[in-house]
Amino acid sequence: MSTLRIQDDADGRGPRFVVQRVRDGKSTQPVRVASPVGFPVEGRPGNDLVGELRWYLEEFLGYPFSPETEHAERVLAALAAWGRQTFTALFEHLQAAEFLNEAKDGGRFDRLCLQIASDDARVLAWPWEALEDPLSGRLAQTCQVERRLNEVADPPQLDPDLPRDCVNILLVTARPYADDVRFRSISRPLVELIEEHHLPAHVELLRPPSFDALRRHLQEHPNTYHVVHFDGHGGYGAKLPGLAADRHRYQAEGVLVFEDEQGQPEEVTAKQLTDLLREHAIPAVVLNACQSAMLDEHAADPFACVAAALVKSGVRSVVAMAYSLYVSAARQFVPAFYERLFTSGDVAEAVRAGRQQMLAHPDRVCARGAYPLEDWLVPVTYQQDPLDFSFAREAPRATAREPKLPPEAHETENPYGFIGRDGALLCLERALRRKPASILIQGLGGVGKTTLARGFLAWLDRTGGLGHGCLWLNFTDVRSAEFVINWMGEALIGGQFSAADMERRLAALVRVLRENRAIVVWDNFEVARGIVGTSISGNLTEEDQQLLARLLTMLRGGQSKVIITSRSREEWLGHERCWELPIGGLDGDERWEYCEVVLRDLGLSPRRDDPAMIELMELLGGHPLAMRVILPRLKDHCATALAQALKSNLAALDLPEDDVTRKLAATLRFVENSLPAELRPLLIPLSLHEGFVDADYLERMAKQVDGGPTRAMIDRVTQALCAAGLLRGRGQAIFELHPALTGYLRASVAGALDMPSRDAWSRAFVDVTGRLADALAPRPLHEQRVPLFIHGANFHHALTEAERLLVDDGKCALLQALASYAQNTRDFAAAARLFGRLALADRVVGDQEGEAAAYHQLGTIFQEQRDFATAQQWYRESLAISEKQCNEHRAASTYHQLGTIAQEQRDFAAAGQWYRKSLAIKERLRDEHGAANTYHHLGTMAQEQRDFATAEQWYRKSLAIRERLCDEHGAASTYHQLGTIAQEQRNFAAAGQWYRKSLAIKERLHDEHAAASTYHQLGKSAAEQRDFATAGRWYHKSLAISEKLGIEEGAAFTCHQLGRIAQEQRDFAAAEQWYRKSLAISEKLVIEHCTASSYHQLGMIAEEQRDFAAAENWYRESLAITEKQSKERGTAITCGQLGILAGLQQQYEESARWLIKSALAFARCSDQHGVRQGGGNFLVMVKTAPVDIRAKLVAMWRDAGLGEFPEAS
Repeated sequence: MSTLRIQDDADGRGPRFVVQRVRDGKSTQPVRVASPVGFPVEGRPGNDLVGELRWYLEEFLGYPFSPETEHAERVLAALAAWGRQTFTALFEHLQAAEFLNEAKDGGRFDRLCLQIASDDARVLAWPWEALEDPLSGRLAQTCQVERRLNEVADPPQLDPDLPRDCVNILLVTARPYADDVRFRSISRPLVELIEEHHLPAHVELLRPPSFDALRRHLQEHPNTYHVVHFDGHGGYGAKLPGLAADRHRYQAEGVLVFEDEQGQPEEVTAKQLTDLLREHAIPAVVLNACQSAMLDEHAADPFACVAAALVKSGVRSVVAMAYSLYVSAARQFVPAFYERLFTSGDVAEAVRAGRQQMLAHPDRVCARGAYPLEDWLVPVTYQQDPLDFSFAREAPRATAREPKLPPEAHETENPYGFIGRDGALLCLERALRRKPASILIQGLGGVGKTTLARGFLAWLDRTGGLGHGCLWLNFTDVRSAEFVINWMGEALIGGQFSAADMERRLAALVRVLRENRAIVVWDNFEVARGIVGTSISGNLTEEDQQLLARLLTMLRGGQSKVIITSRSREEWLGHERCWELPIGGLDGDERWEYCEVVLRDLGLSPRRDDPAMIELMELLGGHPLAMRVILPRLKDHCATALAQALKSNLAALDLPEDDVTRKLAATLRFVENSLPAELRPLLIPLSLHEGFVDADYLERMAKQVDGGPTRAMIDRVTQALCAAGLLRGRGQAIFELHPALTGYLRASVAGALDMPSRDAWSRAFVDVTGRLADALAPRPLHEQRVPLFIHGANFHHALTEAERLLVDDGKCALLQALASYAQNTRDFAAAARLFGRLALADRVVGDQEGEAAAYHQLGTIFQEQRDFATAQQWYRESLAISEKQCNEHRAASTYHQLGTIAQEQRDFAAAGQWYRKSLAIKERLRDEHGAANTYHHLGTMAQEQRDFATAEQWYRKSLAIRERLCDEHGAASTYHQLGTIAQEQRNFAAAGQWYRKSLAIKERLHDEHAAASTYHQLGKSAAEQRDFATAGRWYHKSLAISEKLGIEEGAAFTCHQLGRIAQEQRDFAAAEQWYRKSLAISEKLVIEHCTASSYHQLGMIAEEQRDFAAAENWYRESLAITEKQSKERGTAITCGQLGILAGLQQQYEESARWLIKSALAFARCSDQHGVRQGGGNFLVMVKTAPVDIRAKLVAMWRDAGLGEFPEAS
């Protein structure tokens, strides 16, 4: 390997370097190199390569769509240009070229190592990995690139006791955030790589992943580890104000985020790490933590970043991340890095292999699903006298390691392996540190409790967490507690353990388990107690149960843990003995990953965007056993048929008689074989439910059925079914159903009972769900979301039953709730369909009030979609009924909505009349909630007419009511509008306070639609303060929600604003793309004021590019709209631009006419600042005009009634 050193040789007049051949110390003459700071990016004249590269690597994938994709391409082009220019500057001279050709040894860059040597933080921060030979391509993919510091002490000597037969890796995996990445997303591929390839390496997971634990562990295991690998979050310095939620944005000094003992974030600075690691001669550190190698031009200390600090502390090799690294990128880099490290022994070569893997697999998970990102330059290497790891290559190939697990802990029944459950594994890891002696994994039958226990044990075994070993006991055949204690004691202590009396046995067993770490599993523990109130009795007597409980009490706070799997919650054990981990089905990507594995054997591949497949997966609920039974039937049945069978008739699938199906059938048959006869009638109402059942509502239904069961009987059934693994308690008397239970009950049990009894229960089911639906219909979305998640499927089935039984009241209530929820979640097609059905149903039964309400809601749906003509038709249909019935309350609501339509169409006079007509009724009826809404809209109307004082008065009047009525949703809306007024008056501090007050409520209520508007305004506020980077982040956050929810109007405004900030940064190509994207929406939806603004801005871009004809066309398009709408300020601004444009073309009298028209329009809307600005533009024009017409131009100003011209003299 030949090494060339690019040595910083700055002379105070700019970056200067020499190329040094390391083997003999010969150097070239210094050459100047362009810094990436200030290096231009096409179309981004206000920015440079450094800032744009950070945007590309850390923010671009937040919105990887046009025009940001074109923006990204320009950044990559600039990066490539800088890489080629820098390479050429360094190696174009004869001596440097000779050094390079000799190092390449026949043109092979893989024999070249490039060292970047400097003590200047700004130089070390350069993207040296982008160096590119114009003939051979990027050097970082073919040669080694590493950084080194000049002024640093030699690293300490390595201890001769450091192992040479195996690479020991201490892995620190910190996941302190609630919405963190998967626990094993990085560590699992590493562990599996070592096992599958029998590599000479061992991974030990730091438990817990705290800084104190790292200190203790290194002190207790001196001269053991070759590599400390930190897998977590990092950053660069103190968090930026206002971005506390963004865990990747730091400045000034590097940090790593560990966990404290409670699993909360613990930030550790580079200096703290240096102080700790100075005493430990760790040869190498790997940091797949964001920005762990970041330095910038503001860092005076080259050791400010974590990577450089570790080199200073004596670490010989540090692999770190210069920017934020996506998890999908790390999963490519880490295994490739270690595999090459074990075969080559060279850290820099291993990093090169990782980069090559990232380049070969560039797709990163993002808002677009997956999109290629050129992030191969993110991993960087710092080295000072690196350790040669070739001993790993020379060590004998490791034989397959025998796990320290008993045979029962091996997964032999599940052919698909252990998939997902990273969240549960993280909970189990943390539960090991808690005081209770046992951890209960509880869930439905077949949900994967035993699989999780086995997967956790395998994980502990692979990562050094198993301690002295593991014991596994299946309780299915256990008949005494003494057997359990003897079995454990003989396995752990041996000898004559069983011969002693019980107290001595307990004492000995407890002493061993408290002092030594061991994991004991009690599997299928529900049989110990049995199912109370059924024919299934417990295997253990009450005395035996208490003996096991006593054992757990004595083990509390010790080293060992007992993992219990059970369908029952085992509440008799108590929280002081047992920490409960309830598990549901697989979730999110884990669910689909399991589905793909199951179907792969059949040659099938599920489509994640197929609505029928999505419904089937929702019904299966991520339940592994049910998925294993049902999904293979996709070979012969469509997803729709399988979904229908799960809901109505599971027997129709004709499932095969295999072990998996028999296991599922055995679970389901409990309802027939073991439930007492007097409780079986309750299976009828249970069969009416899908997904969830509420015992309180069952009780209400029972009271409507002759001879219905008591609450005690209902509780007996739910307890029995929970213990059988067919129900899972979710709190507040709500239970989750086994995904196959409804279809099984509807096919077998309920069908065997008489129809009158079934219909009586169905009527009660419709009545109770209808009453709930009636209460939920008028509620805001945040109050509907949870009940509809739980009862939504039940509402749909109740609606079917109501139609079958001709229960009109229940039908209408259910239709109204489902329609309201669809409307609130912006599923307008479903909402219109449901409200249409509701209007028809109300008309059939003669409920004119209900019919009017349905018409009113249809109006709001079409208004949301900006179909104002159709909306007005529905409102007038509603109003005709309301006025005929003298229903003033309903009429007032419709008057208000007609006002909002008039306001949307900029007809403020009509809008004001409608609002005041509505308000007169609301105030007379003392409808404070409705009045507050109209006060608010009177405020928005005044604001749109730029009467800010009046607007604020209306807003505060509305707010006083909303705060008094605890109407948080309404208050958040008014806080937002008060923020916009403050912003209009350029009081950005006050605006920010109002926006954040609004946003706190919206985010807490999970109101994404409303939050998007506030994100937009925060972006606008930042842009007006010329903080375009922050503005872009807020705008993209708003746009992502608008596009996800289909809020086209919001998307149009945000695209327009993104065009504005691109234009401000003189990226005219991107600006034009954003404006045209906005125009496509605003023209379609006839949002004329937005359209006019985009026309105006496109005119400004054309003017900037000296295309005056195009500019004038755009301005005139804009002016036509603003004049039609009587929008004086917009008219003034565009007339002003037309005046400036005419002046640039030396059309001075034409310019004067436009500028005068602009000033008059500003005066009409009381914008004195605009009048003064217009006067200034007029003055500039006059001074550039020929002398002989200046007097005429001044007279034109005076004659227009604008007063004495300031420069007339």
